[in-house]
Amino acid sequence: MSSASTSSRNHNPHGLKPIDLDCIWGDLEEGINKVYQRENMPKKRYMELYTHVYNYCTSVHQSQTRIPSGKKPAKQAAVSGAQFVGLELYKRLKDFLHQYLVDLLSDGLDLMDEEVLRFYTKQWEDYQFSSKVLNGICSYLNRHWVRRECDEGRKGIYEIYSLALVTWRDNFFKPLNKQVTNAVLKLIERERNGETINTRLVSGVINCYVELGLNEDEANSRSGQNLSIYTEHFENEFLQDTERYYLKESSEFLRQNPVTEYMKKAETRLFEEKRRVQVYLHEKTYDPLARTCEKVLIEKHLETFYAEFQNLLNADKNEDLGRMYNLVSRIHDGLGELRNLLETHINSQGLTAILKCGESALNVSTNTRNLEPIVVRQNFLCISHDIRYY
Repeated sequence: MSSASTSSRNHNPHGLKPIDLDCIWGDLEEGINKVYQRENMPKKRYMELYTHVYNYCTSVHQSQTRIPSGKKPAKQAAVSGAQFVGLELYKRLKDFLHQYLVDLLSDGLDLMDEEVLRFYTKQWEDYQFSSKVLNGICSYLNRHWVRRECDEGRKGIYEIYSLALVTWRDNFFKPLNKQVTNAVLKLIERERNGETINTRLVSGVINCYVELGLNEDEANSRSGQNLSIYTEHFENEFLQDTERYYLKESSEFLRQNPVTEYMKKAETRLFEEKRRVQVYLHEKTYDPLARTCEKVLIEKHLETFYAEFQNLLNADKNEDLGRMYNLVSRIHDGLGELRNLLETHINSQGLTAILKCGESALNVSTNTRNLEPIVVRQNFLCISHDIRYY
């Protein structure tokens, strides 16, 4: 047995045949391209693509870096065959995704309003689905090469689905996000103005923004997702837009309508914004959205509410008083002034009732003096009822 044969067996103890990436990439790329074109793929074809990845990652490539004699090997200097195979395949997948999105982007750069939303959400839904399919095809690469690279602390390496998200973020989201976000804000304003809108366009964008939030260091873990993209590129602008909209609307509405009608309007708007979160925004938006609406719709108009409070008390407008209480109670220390006004009102009503009581007693004729205790008791019962009510 020759020394060359012995050396070959030592490097390849299982007799695995080396596979050149160029030999399989043409067929693999064709299959992946069909995945992203959303063409129907039989299970047999899917397994062929999976097998390409599996066979290549498990093949033996003798490409280790040779260390000159007399020198100590540097840390990580020798790159094993599996690592080399994984890296080259990973690079080609990354290049494929990049080029696919660059070509796709050219179709949407000049679109605006609903057109850009329809384009963006459709492409996102297709891309997300296709990337999950690709992730399955590359599951062996994920489980072995990617995991090992991440465990060794290498930066910029992700599972294939996460790689697809990062590539979308850098090559599709960043060039389009401003016009997409502006289009979403315009659509929401139209809904606030009473129009019926396609909420799926909004929810599609929101789902994308949420999905794109990745912690770069933990992109492959369950804790690897955050809401940074959603918060920075949508929520902050949405809250500013909301404040501007309601500041203008509330001021104009109060100039043209009584306070009692405005309170009904504010109540309705608060309910609508809560439902908006439930239908197509992320749940974390509710608290800052509620605070923004309460500041603009209630807190900025507290003096107007306080001025109207006495009129409602005098007219016994119990339903409106209850509505005012519910609105003002949303504001920190908002009820303090109402409490003071109510206390003054009760004191005034009590004094008035007592004076009436005294007048009634004086007006009782000498012939009916025995009725005095009854009249006095009735007046004090009226005072007690009013105090308990308030």
